[in-house]
Amino acid sequence: MTWFAQARGGDLRGVPAELDGQHWRTIPFTRKLDLRVQLRPYPESGGWITSLSSSGTTADPVVSPWSKADERVADATVRAIHARCPSIEGARCAVIAPSPSLAVAYSMLREIQLSGGVPLLIPPGNPETVCRALVDEGIEVVFTLPLVASRIGEYLTATHGAPPADIRLLFCGGDVLSPARQAMLANMWDAVVLNMFGCSELFGPVAGPGEHGGPLVWRCEHVAVEVINPATLSPCALGDRGVMVLSTLWPKASPLLRYWTDDIVQLVDTDSATGTFVFEYIGRPPSMLNLASKSIPLRDIDQALLSEGWCTSEWSIRQTPNEVVIEAEIPQRQPAVLRSVREALRDTVDIDVELVPKEPGSLPRAMPKLTVLTGD
Repeated sequence: MTWFAQARGGDLRGVPAELDGQHWRTIPFTRKLDLRVQLRPYPESGGWITSLSSSGTTADPVVSPWSKADERVADATVRAIHARCPSIEGARCAVIAPSPSLAVAYSMLREIQLSGGVPLLIPPGNPETVCRALVDEGIEVVFTLPLVASRIGEYLTATHGAPPADIRLLFCGGDVLSPARQAMLANMWDAVVLNMFGCSELFGPVAGPGEHGGPLVWRCEHVAVEVINPATLSPCALGDRGVMVLSTLWPKASPLLRYWTDDIVQLVDTDSATGTFVFEYIGRPPSMLNLASKSIPLRDIDQALLSEGWCTSEWSIRQTPNEVVIEAEIPQRQPAVLRSVREALRDTVDIDVELVPKEPGSLPRAMPKLTVLTGD
């Protein structure tokens, strides 16, 4: 049974022996910078398999060893996730990621093997090269970032008229996925689109889709999970949004103790008796628009722009000291359409936003994740 710190408060059963007697909430948080500047205490008995890097897509990597104990926990998590997903047994599966040494890519490739699929790593890059690999390799299942999936699907539609007929399942992870983008991807790829949540400092996927595409369900046992209000540093109640804080409770090669992930989630359900932890993934600091009165998740802006079909899959946001500018590719730019888009953005952001409508295909597509740009 997973030890859920959020549900059990000060109960320390299952916490490592060296923490006995220390009140849980007096333990300082471990931050991302700590992982980069401090040598973490690795267990003496290694049994190292390889070295993996957390981050690496948009941040500096942190390389740490990967042990047999880590692999056992990761494997059990993968099996728990895929037990509730459509089978990929026998399917040719592509992971679109830069390197197998990236913890998430390594975990996804192993995830495919454990689930009976045939894994292939396709590096991101030239869209024609990626699309050609998907077709030539007869890929049936794709694992990638939501924006990457959007751009590949867009390219396939523009150049081939449709995605490869063999592709039937798309797993998105590594970034926020709004319901509107998930629906758009399902239509674009003519495939089932499922959301996953991963933590590269742990390994890879740790939560999978709930029933009928509902909120994410945590599947990684032996991890203490907290959702903390960043302003008060107290646990969040059901329905509240806070930062996910994780502690590993097995002899992990690179242990984490009250690790402040920066991942903002909304707590949907938690129950220590059943080991339930259900949540919506809201985003991280780079995917939040911080205003004087509140923070707006880019997930919500994505929902506003895509839900009515006004916008293609592509938009960008820039914040300056004096204004917020959103550039969005809008095929139909009649005054009535633009007025509706501005009203939807106003309802979402609660301030006047400068909307710059753009031709489809005109915005840069270099950033792999939704991010607030700053400066003039």
